[in-house]
Amino acid sequence: MEITIKDNIENFDLDLLKEFLKKIKSGIIEIKIKEDETEYLLKNEANKKWLLQSISSYKDNKIIKKEL
Repeated sequence: MEITIKDNIENFDLDLLKEFLKKIKSGIIEIKIKEDETEYLLKNEANKKWLLQSISSYKDNKIIKKEL
């Protein structure tokens, strides 16, 4: 048997997970937490500035280069 639970992290219910685990006698449990890549990049001010500038340039059909 395989059970997949997919929801936003703020809706995650640890008690519900505990109930599932009580019913499963053996097996492998895998928990994946996936963060939205854009949200992650926007947390850093330099990345946020670069992304917003890139979006604006794309909309204006301009090509920009990031100096490394």
